[in-house]
Amino acid sequence: MDSETRPKLGMVFEATITAPVINGAGEVNFLQTVVEQSDRYEDAVNPQNQEISSHDVVMLDTEFPYGEPHRDPDDDVHRWSIGAGDTLGPSSTNALTTSDSPKQPLYLNDGYGTKNEDGSENVKRYTKYEAADEFTMHVMYKPEGEDSIWVPLRGYGWDWTATAEWKLNPLDNKMKWMFTKNHTCYSTSDFVVTAPLLLEWEGNVTAITALEIKFAQEADRQFF
Repeated sequence: MDSETRPKLGMVFEATITAPVINGAGEVNFLQTVVEQSDRYEDAVNPQNQEISSHDVVMLDTEFPYGEPHRDPDDDVHRWSIGAGDTLGPSSTNALTTSDSPKQPLYLNDGYGTKNEDGSENVKRYTKYEAADEFTMHVMYKPEGEDSIWVPLRGYGWDWTATAEWKLNPLDNKMKWMFTKNHTCYSTSDFVVTAPLLLEWEGNVTAITALEIKFAQEADRQFF
C-alpha cells in the first residue's frame, strides 16, 4: 500500500491552554522530538542488518511547527493565536490538536548494486524490517513581544514499534509482507512529561531517514 491508501493509524494529540490575564496573549503550537531506530535485514547466508538510528540522540521530528495544525489564512504559517485570559482546547473553533501516523517503507531490494558476470544486477535483498521509535510531542507557547521565544509547556511521550517480514502467507500461499510483531502506537501510564525550561535536540531526523534507499523498485515498495 502507498501512503494514500494505507489505513490511517497513529496518535492524536489534544491540548487545553489558558493564557494569563496579564500579558498572556501569544501563539501556541506543537513541536515533536524523536529518538529514531529502525533496522532492515538481508536475506543471505550470513544476513546482516542495515541500521538507521539516531543512537539514542534526541532529534527534531521533521519541522517546527509540527504536522498539520491550523494554518493562518493570511500568511499560511502554522500557528494558533491566543488572547490574554483566553482558553484554547480541542473544542475551540480552531481546535488545538495535531496527529502523527509514522510509517516505514518496505523494500524487497535496494534497486542497485554491482554487476554479475552475466550482466545482471547483484542487488541486496531485504526480507525483514523493524522499527522502534520514541517520540515526545511538546505543546509550545510564545508570548507577544519582539524578543519573545518559544517555550515548552508540557510534553507527551509515546512509542511506535513494528516488525514486518517477507514470508509465505498461509491464507493464500503467496509471499507477502506480514506483521510478525504488531504495529502499535502507545503511551506509558506516565506519558505526561514535565517540560524543561528550553528544549534541546541535535539535528533533524530527516537527515538520517534520508539514508533510506532512494532508488528502490517502486513495484516492491509497501509501508507499515
